[in-house]
Amino acid sequence: MGLNDVICEDGEWSQPPTCQDMTCPPPPEIHDGRIRGAKQQRYLPGDRVRYQCSQGLSLFGFPMVKCTEGKWSVSPVCKEAAGKCGYPPAVDNGDIMVFPQKEYEPGSKVEYKCQRFYRMNGSASVSCESGQWTDPPVCLEPCTTSPEVMEKNNIRLRWRTEMKLYSESGDFIEFDCKNGYVRNPSSSAFRVQCVEGKLAYPKCT
Repeated sequence: MGLNDVICEDGEWSQPPTCQDMTCPPPPEIHDGRIRGAKQQRYLPGDRVRYQCSQGLSLFGFPMVKCTEGKWSVSPVCKEAAGKCGYPPAVDNGDIMVFPQKEYEPGSKVEYKCQRFYRMNGSASVSCESGQWTDPPVCLEPCTTSPEVMEKNNIRLRWRTEMKLYSESGDFIEFDCKNGYVRNPSSSAFRVQCVEGKLAYPKCT
């Protein structure tokens, strides 16, 4: 926690940052249910785990939990509901196209839409099958082009007409050196792909 840099002032260094463990332990067990896939000892921030219920039981709550700052989101519960499904699963940075209900009949479908600039990955809808929802989509985070980082790295967008601030995950962005600067030998490529909110900015000197 704290600033990443330390500053030398009056012969002394400022307070260095501290590193805090943000990983999560294995997700909690639920009665009459289990997580899908192999369980790990530690999970990284942003990791998701999906639960499923024992045969004949329905899952109520959000079937997928997420690791955030060392803690898991609220776990679902499994109970008997004659094949019906509870609330549709939540999607980060996405919304259900209709107002959600508490219960859905088997065979019901619910559609999702990602928020602006977020790109959908997976099926746009989920179905209620034997009391369980099928896997929901993931809304991939866009990249925000930072004028401050471009100024610091002495770069600019290659195409002056392309002054958009946001780029969808998977899109490519092309940079160029500012006038009077040349490519830094250790620089990454000048054609950069947005990968779930992250950009590897090139450098000029």
